[in-house]
Amino acid sequence: MTTYYVSNTGNDSNDGLAPETAWATVSKVRNFGLLSGDTVLFKRGDTFYGRLWLGATYTLPVTIGAYGVGEKPKISGYKKVNNASSWVQHSANVWKTDLTATGTFTGNRDSWDTNVGFLKLDGTIYGVKRFALAELVAQWEFYSDSQYAYVYSTANPTSLKTDINIAINHGIVDMKNNLIVKDLDIVGTGGHGFSGNPNGMQILNCDIHEIGGSVLVGFGDGKTRYGNGIEFYDGGNNSLVEYNNIYDVYDVAFTMQGSTPTGWFDIVCRQNTIWNCNQAFEIWNATGVNSKYVNCFFEDNICINMGYGWSYDVRPDKNNAVALLLYGIRSNINDIKVRGNSFYNPRTALYYADDTLTNSSIVYQSDKNYIFLREGQKIHYQFNQTVEQSDSFAQSLNAEKNSKFFIIADVAEKIDDIISNILSHTGTTISRLNGLQKTVGRLKSGINEIQNGVISKIRQSNTDLEMPHLNGFIRPVGGYITNLSTTNTDGYAKLATATINISYNRFDMVLSYMICADGTLNRNGVGTVNLQVIPASDKLSAQIDLDVFEIHGLKNGLSAQDFVAVVEKADGTNVVVSLYFNIGKDNYARLAFQPLLVYSDGSDFKFHNNLSLVSSLPSGTQVRPSSENPYINRPLTGTTTPSVTPNYIGQEYIDTTNKIAYKACGLAASDWKQTTN
Repeated sequence: MTTYYVSNTGNDSNDGLAPETAWATVSKVRNFGLLSGDTVLFKRGDTFYGRLWLGATYTLPVTIGAYGVGEKPKISGYKKVNNASSWVQHSANVWKTDLTATGTFTGNRDSWDTNVGFLKLDGTIYGVKRFALAELVAQWEFYSDSQYAYVYSTANPTSLKTDINIAINHGIVDMKNNLIVKDLDIVGTGGHGFSGNPNGMQILNCDIHEIGGSVLVGFGDGKTRYGNGIEFYDGGNNSLVEYNNIYDVYDVAFTMQGSTPTGWFDIVCRQNTIWNCNQAFEIWNATGVNSKYVNCFFEDNICINMGYGWSYDVRPDKNNAVALLLYGIRSNINDIKVRGNSFYNPRTALYYADDTLTNSSIVYQSDKNYIFLREGQKIHYQFNQTVEQSDSFAQSLNAEKNSKFFIIADVAEKIDDIISNILSHTGTTISRLNGLQKTVGRLKSGINEIQNGVISKIRQSNTDLEMPHLNGFIRPVGGYITNLSTTNTDGYAKLATATINISYNRFDMVLSYMICADGTLNRNGVGTVNLQVIPASDKLSAQIDLDVFEIHGLKNGLSAQDFVAVVEKADGTNVVVSLYFNIGKDNYARLAFQPLLVYSDGSDFKFHNNLSLVSSLPSGTQVRPSSENPYINRPLTGTTTPSVTPNYIGQEYIDTTNKIAYKACGLAASDWKQTTN
């Protein structure tokens, strides 16, 4: 039971027994002959090229991990071709490089395979693979034969890109019995990230990305491309996949599949974050009833934007860009539980199945998930029920009966926004939120930002619940600036709109606001606004309560009464109420606001960012906060002894003429007690 160290500053002739005498390469680890119980630690912040194919079966755990501080050590399959002399012009606009020549490239020399999956050029993946040299017609399209990679380029590729990486067809980690791989960054292959049929495999806290795209040799017409993040092929037992980040994968993040398996037993995939793969979870087996899945779990994973990664545009099969993929399930025991997962915005649908399953129920137990789909989107590609019909889907296919379905109207553009949004709805622990946000922050340079637009609305489709929308329910909205010059005038900023279309339902919202520093520190104006709307039964009017709770009072001519709710429409079908603020009362003012809590049943709502200011409010009933709202952190004032009724016990009153302060010790006009002489 020995621990060995590997570092970019090491030497393969060392003994590897200490960081000072570390080995240098993956090939040294692969060829050394590790024994059961041994540990190999790669130095954090370093990059190592090659394959972790250890070629042994262990009776005691063998651990491959990390030491030191900094980023996870990278195990990379990329061949790097950054020398101009390594590229030869083959024909007009076509350049080639020899992937079998020792001096042509650096990086991965553990495999001389030439089946290219994709190119990564200056951090961007290019995946258009052609199957004949003559088909190369556009910049960065590529073709490969048994010796060369050919790239369409208007000039030597090194004159256009500084970092040229080529992913070729080999898996990076061969899964073995009792092998533990943790805290590594697995990147850059045209094949699989992890593959095998082990007993006792553990994959923990790894980043697995930029995977797939090579041709699946010996299959079909020779044009089928493949590549999975983690694949248990032809079986597996007693294995755990946990706390990993899996993204930018050509096919699926995690799969249990095979053509001649006996079965999969006690395999758990949980607490992983998956994004920008074409699918999240897939099962298929072509063996028949003698094969089985027993006690297998896909649970508590966060799966974001399946079908929005690099592979979608370059693959021929577009319909299976889903979270859950079912292919050729011929076993009669499918003891798989899919539960507690968050499935956010799969491109095509939540499910896709091949022809053998389109007329049957979901073959495994899928329930208690959080499912975010776009308006009108199908839940299962082969069935007609949309997200709005989730109850009907659950009954007819006997799946997702206790899952929560949400409708998303727009798609957030950044992964960290999406993660915050999901966690605010699902109640996932703050510790996991913090961990995910740290991971995303660390990986920002490698994350493809997703789609354009901003989250403007999420609502639950099948149950009306009060839901707190915190920690990123909506990205910070920003705010407004008057854009006026020297005069104070009416200039209304439209902040939020609620449309209520069901009688007796209601809309409640709390947002925070502040007048931002604009040439003068502490301009004041900090507080919260609470808007409540209850439409009348005829939907021709509404009850509205608008409160403004000031922490620091608004200055420079502004007041709490410059917030106003307007019933812009009440036509018997809908009641539309908008919230405005008269920011024009202070020239050069800047307003920022942020929704904090929303309760919405049977209503639609959206927030506005920097619309043009309007000089007058639209027609309709106007409601403003009272001049003295309860609990405003500001004393009443007057020029004589107080005679008004206090709003609350503890309220203050100041006689500004006689310079005397009072405090309310009760709720009667006689309950003011002088606190100063």
